Amino acid sequence: MEKSNLVEIQDRYLLGSNALEGMLILDNYIEQSKDKELKKLLRPLVEDDIISNSETQKRDAIDSLLQYFSILEIAIMIGFIPERLPQDMVSEIMKYLNDKHVRNYYLIHYPIILPQMLHTRLAEKLKNEIEYPSEIIFLHFMEFLSLSNILDEDEDVETFLWFLDDGSIDDFTIEDLWSTLNNSKKLIKALKSSQNTSLNDAIRGYFKFIDFMRSFDSFLQKLHDYKEFQSAVWLYHMYWFDHMKDKLNNVIDKTILFTNININSNKYIYKKKLETDGKVNYPDIEMFSEMVNDDLKFDLIELEKSVKRVLNFESQLSVPVVI
Repeated sequence: MEKSNLVEIQDRYLLGSNALEGMLILDNYIEQSKDKELKKLLRPLVEDDIISNSETQKRDAIDSLLQYFSILEIAIMIGFIPERLPQDMVSEIMKYLNDKHVRNYYLIHYPIILPQMLHTRLAEKLKNEIEYPSEIIFLHFMEFLSLSNILDEDEDVETFLWFLDDGSIDDFTIEDLWSTLNNSKKLIKALKSSQNTSLNDAIRGYFKFIDFMRSFDSFLQKLHDYKEFQSAVWLYHMYWFDHMKDKLNNVIDKTILFTNININSNKYIYKKKLETDGKVNYPDIEMFSEMVNDDLKFDLIELEKSVKRVLNFESQLSVPVVI
């Protein structure tokens, strides 16, 4: 069963994703000794740094490869796949994780813990210290993969996260998004607009992201008896939850009402899947006062607590020593 699970993980998160492109890109740099070029590609981006579309696509593919390695670490941790991977697979993984520029990328420039843990596990041939009940933990693992799909596959969320990471599309930037989310009139106008702009996509992505965090908080609460696994699934999304929480906190309080309406109200909620072109219709601002009853106010408090619990979660997993 563990071997078939490994094949399933490889099919979905390597062969069926952008991670395979990440492998091919790194192969090209590493095998042709393009040391300076790889260092430039994986440099830490600073304000006003100019990055080409080609560089962006390559970095995205390498990020997908690191996500694949993160999934492998979690799957090994809970016994979903073999603790001892095939040697050819280990050699291939270590080729990438050992490269000095890739290591700087996931250790220093943009710290990502799970690839670090996988590197330490494989380098030191570590064994799992905790044995999980497979009949329970495997179901939780599949729920985690399902929940994470929206961050990995939803185009609106992808646009929002791109803006959150200081990217721009069609001259729209994170500043345009914050400006709209912080202004009720601008927000309502954007939510009601039928225009298909990257800014409107990012706004929809923001609401979906908040909705995801509500669900993810409930999921984390179910894992209170499995602290290591609980920390690992949070670490999978750590970049957004931890590194970006200051940016998110700037607007969460002001937009939480709109988000809660979108999630909870069947009468005025936008339809996530319309029969036509997938556009969404939102309530007019005049409707808000009718909807904010005592129950909704309580829901708003709970929603805010959920979001902030996720953003401020403290991982129980220790960071491996950098070698």
